[in-house]
Amino acid sequence: MTGLQITVGIISVPIVAATLSLFSFFSPRVLDIIAKTSAVLVMVLWLLGYGHLRSEGVIDTTFFHVDALSLWFLLALSLIYLMITLVSKIFLEREAEDYAAIARYEHNYYALVHVFIAVMLAVCCTSNVGIMWICVEATTLISALLVAFRFSKKSIEAAWKYVMVCTVGICFALLGTIILYYAQMVSGLLADPMDALDWDWLLSNSHVLDKSLIKYAFLFIFVGYGTKLGIAPMHTWLPDTYSQAPSTISGLLSGGLSTCVIFVLVKNLLIVRQCLDHDFVSYLLLFFGVLSILLTPPFMFVQREIKRLFAYSSVENIGLLIIALALDSATAYMGFLIFVLNHAVIKFVLFYVAGRLMYDFGSDNIMRIHGLTIATPRLSRILLFAALAISGMPPFGIFF
Repeated sequence: MTGLQITVGIISVPIVAATLSLFSFFSPRVLDIIAKTSAVLVMVLWLLGYGHLRSEGVIDTTFFHVDALSLWFLLALSLIYLMITLVSKIFLEREAEDYAAIARYEHNYYALVHVFIAVMLAVCCTSNVGIMWICVEATTLISALLVAFRFSKKSIEAAWKYVMVCTVGICFALLGTIILYYAQMVSGLLADPMDALDWDWLLSNSHVLDKSLIKYAFLFIFVGYGTKLGIAPMHTWLPDTYSQAPSTISGLLSGGLSTCVIFVLVKNLLIVRQCLDHDFVSYLLLFFGVLSILLTPPFMFVQREIKRLFAYSSVENIGLLIIALALDSATAYMGFLIFVLNHAVIKFVLFYVAGRLMYDFGSDNIMRIHGLTIATPRLSRILLFAALAISGMPPFGIFF
């Protein structure tokens, strides 16, 4: 397969699965088979993409760009996709009574999850920062429906807050992207209209772009995507959203969406660092990274809701990733990449286990969830190892 076919396949497979999931004559068992088959195919295509990158180099076409960085983030998203398809059938069966009033809820759930995954995969494959923005905005609209999937008062309120806050942030990111395009236009070097907001072009010519315009563009882009990412103090939507969404969706948002958004932030950051003063960018990132770490412990110490606790932990983890980007060294970037992959997988596990415990014990209050080693020994071990892993304990990946 060519690089273009592999890239198109990675994005198309979940879209085909979403289309099939909408047919009402498919039973829940068939929907589960379609979902698992789609996730496995995406993983196979990722392996083919890895082999292509090793043998023939970067996949670079008019609309797509897949390099080693893209492939690493695609790996994290592919693993999340595989994990959510493995547990969705069990999740929907266990909590069927919560969705009994929703017509065709299983079909809607699978279709939305597949489309959500497809859009996130597209973010990591596109060669245009403008299209990246469009895809990130699309994730807001799709994931809002998943957050409010129960259509309870609290879930609708959480989805509304999520949409309002993130839409404001995404508008800032749009303004920054427009300023970036303007800087590209006034440079006088843009000969081909197809190169407008092309990432390769911007990276190659960033040193000749107007520094003042790039500085304003970066500020708006950082605040915009930082809001979507949940960096403090733009994180106000995150605890409510993660706690009220279905547990599999909470894991998908924390492990998948945050991975997707930080990829876009890194792509823009690579352009900006070639143009702006190193200290300005690093100090800005360092300030917000440290703020995210310092702001969350007081809320975590008094938190009694298990999923809100993990949500605040996500804010802290994102702060650590931002600090790694601020340090701008080979060691920091290596740690950043290891952290991204481990955070994605572990956070999905934590949120899913939290949802199982909430269902089994009939409460989201940590103080009422006890005796796990006797009641659910397997879940208790998974929770223990996942909690140690996300805390950075050896020998888990985040420790390294």
